[in-house]
Amino acid sequence: MWPPRSVCSTCLSLDLKWIALPKHGKLVAFTRAYIGAGHLEKVPMVVGAVHLQGGIRLLARISGMSFESLKSGMNVSFVGAKLVGGKPYWEFSPTRPNRR
Repeated sequence: MWPPRSVCSTCLSLDLKWIALPKHGKLVAFTRAYIGAGHLEKVPMVVGAVHLQGGIRLLARISGMSFESLKSGMNVSFVGAKLVGGKPYWEFSPTRPNRR
């Protein structure tokens, strides 16, 4: 559940524990979003479906690369999670190859 809370919103259980999600995944699909942003946020924002290692799929903001350069199936890495105007979001960025 995001944002974290002390009570399950489905069953009202207090028996919750923190589970770390994988930090890497693949960009499954993406689009530009012109609505839904707060008044201080720049539009359009890029939103994508990210399939995390382990089988979890979530919607997230995609940053760090132009929209035209993004490709379905590319590797992405977790950048951060924030609350903006009370709305939660995750952010991922394309994984850059290691340089020597």
